[in-house]
Amino acid sequence: MLEPLYQTKLGALLLFFVLGLSWVLGGFMVLLSCVGCGAYSYGLSFAIFVVVAIESMNVRRAWSTVVLLGVAVLGPRHFSDPGFLRHWFSLAILVIMSFVMWWYRKFPASPWFMKGVQDLGFAAYYKRLELSGALEDIEKEGCMFGFHPHGILSVGFSCNGVWSKKFHDASGNNTQWLVDKVLREDNPFFKVICDLHGCVETLSKTSIQHFMGSRTNVAIVPGGFEDATTMVFGKDSTCILKRKGFIKYALQYGYKVYPVYTFGESSTYHTFTGCLKFRLWLCQFGVPTALGVGCPWLPPMPLKGASLLTCVGKPLDFPKLPNPSKDDVDKWHAAYIEALLKLFEEHKKEAGLPDSAKLNIL
Repeated sequence: MLEPLYQTKLGALLLFFVLGLSWVLGGFMVLLSCVGCGAYSYGLSFAIFVVVAIESMNVRRAWSTVVLLGVAVLGPRHFSDPGFLRHWFSLAILVIMSFVMWWYRKFPASPWFMKGVQDLGFAAYYKRLELSGALEDIEKEGCMFGFHPHGILSVGFSCNGVWSKKFHDASGNNTQWLVDKVLREDNPFFKVICDLHGCVETLSKTSIQHFMGSRTNVAIVPGGFEDATTMVFGKDSTCILKRKGFIKYALQYGYKVYPVYTFGESSTYHTFTGCLKFRLWLCQFGVPTALGVGCPWLPPMPLKGASLLTCVGKPLDFPKLPNPSKDDVDKWHAAYIEALLKLFEEHKKEAGLPDSAKLNIL
């Protein structure tokens, strides 16, 4: 039925509406539902957002249940009451989303969904969307991929990684794509997308140890929200100077680590650059503070004319050190940064950048 849309601009737009906007729509719908219940509940509905800061799933379920019951008890009882329909409709939506996020643990993975995304493709939306580099050096196990930079929507990570058939052919279909907990577990729409993919999981100490303990390939975005927060349109940079946790894990499990850089990620959105110190401070608590405007007629979508090239670098073969020292971590962290800078220099001409272009390590 969708064959006419394969590898077309319309097909790519459909994907962005379903996938690209899912992370925006989820949080917006939760907020809207809380507003709808706010008048009668005296703002109690907004307490649902406390769940984001709770680690234990059982406590999350208990807290959300108490909040939702409280909102129900405080709600209007008569159809003639002002805001009756708004309150109960908003509460119903909030209950459904809470169930999807914290009670229904996982929707089954769908190979059909995965193939549909790959068949439709993202490439037609951009001026250029390519994956290159040391793909032939990728192995099916024991590999960690560090994608840089995060950008606003992580286009390189998503389009040339998570959903890329070319990358999956190289790394194996079991590669685990680890993302922020709030997006993965506390966003009802994005959670469903991740479930259907089958290999997009929460980035945490537990998940890292689980997957790396079994030699499963893992992919992360080391710069995280800090990358997104510091993004300046047209400037190549990544926040990696203080990000050493992934280096420690790579040493503990003796992984091969591949730096991956997406040229053009910084040209997908115009960003707000003010109040940087305050926004970086909020990032420490897992609060996303990146503000970007992309497509003029639909700002949450990336700029249409962007040209993106994702390059995979040669791997660093980390030794297996069950208890790496601080010096060990610092040494291999420096080696990783050097490899990332080398990757940038080797491919910047291919990406259309001038010889004077530099990657700013923050």
